[in-house]
Amino acid sequence: MAIPTNLQDWREYVTREPQRPDHLSDRELKALSARALDAYNERRFAWLTADTVLGTPDVQKLRRLWATLRAETLFGTNTAAKMLSVSGAPTSGKTTAALWIARDHERNERRRHPARRPDQLQPSLYVVTPPATTPKMLLVAFCNVLGLPHARASTAQDLIERVHAVLRTLQTSLIVLDEIHNVQSNRQIGAEAASTLKLFAERLDCAFILNGIDLDRSPVFAGAVGEQLASRTIRYDMRGYRYNSAQAREEWAELLASCCDILPLTRQSDQVFADAGPWLFEVTGGSIGRLRSLLRRAAIDAITSGRERVTMADMEVFANQGGHSHKPASTPRAARNLDAASA
Repeated sequence: MAIPTNLQDWREYVTREPQRPDHLSDRELKALSARALDAYNERRFAWLTADTVLGTPDVQKLRRLWATLRAETLFGTNTAAKMLSVSGAPTSGKTTAALWIARDHERNERRRHPARRPDQLQPSLYVVTPPATTPKMLLVAFCNVLGLPHARASTAQDLIERVHAVLRTLQTSLIVLDEIHNVQSNRQIGAEAASTLKLFAERLDCAFILNGIDLDRSPVFAGAVGEQLASRTIRYDMRGYRYNSAQAREEWAELLASCCDILPLTRQSDQVFADAGPWLFEVTGGSIGRLRSLLRRAAIDAITSGRERVTMADMEVFANQGGHSHKPASTPRAARNLDAASA
C-alpha cells in the first residue's frame, strides 16, 4: 500500500481490513475451476501484500509506550508537548508500526463518537517531513495533507494559526510525523524548523509520534532547540532482531514461525524456515522488513508457479534479487536436505 498523503487516502487506510483467505488443502485447490482459482489467487496476493502487523517485541513495547503517552496527553497538566520518537534503520518496521498505532487510535476514537460524520472528526493525522525542511515547508506539509489552500505570501505564523484551527475543529489527538530526521537542528534553518515544531506542538492537546532513521545519530535532537525537543520525548529505538543469545535466537525463531503461519500456501512446511533460521538472519540482518519482502516475493512466485511452497532454493533466488548480503556457502545443510526431500 502506498503511504497515505491526504485525508482521503488516510481514511481509506483506516477502514481497510486485510482479509485472510481460507486455507485450502491441495485437493481443494485442484478442484477449483480456472476462474475460481484466479479469484482465490488474487485474494492471496492481496493478503501477502497487505500491511499486516505481527506482534513482535518492538510492536508490543510501542503499544505500551503509546498507552503511557496517550494517558499523559489526555490527563496530564504539564503544558510541554507529549512526544514519542521511534528510531531505527530503514526497513526496521517503524513506519508500519506507527501507522498501525495511529489507525488503531482513530478507530477507537470514532467508536467513541459515533454521531460525528467521518469528515467532522480526524483523530489521527499522518504527515511526512520534507527533506531539509524549513519552518514553512513543514507547515505546508500539514496544509497539503489537510487539503488547506495556502498563499505563497503566507508566513509560518499564518500557517500555524490556520492548521491549529482545523486540527482543533477535527479533534485531532495524535499526529505521526514521519521522516523527522529531515529536521536538522544543528543548522540554522533546521533549528528554526525544530523551534516551529516545538511551538506548534505545545499549543495543541495532541500527542506526537516522531519517526526517523537512526535518531540517536541524527541532528534532529542536536543544538539547544533539539535538546528541548528531546527533553519532551519518550525515545524508543527499533534495533531489529539479534542472534547473539539463546533468547535472541528464540525470538527470531518465533518471528519465522509467525511469518510462515500467515503464508497462504497449501504445501508449506514451517520446518524450512526453522532450519534456514541462521541463514535468513544473515541475509536480512535481522530486519523484519527485508525478511517479509523476501518471503512475500517467494510466496507469490510459489503461487504463480503452482509449487505452493517456499523452498530454500526459492529464498536464495529472491535474496540475490533483493540485493541482500547473500552467501550461498552458508546455506544450512538441513535446509538443503529438506528441499531435496520435498522435491
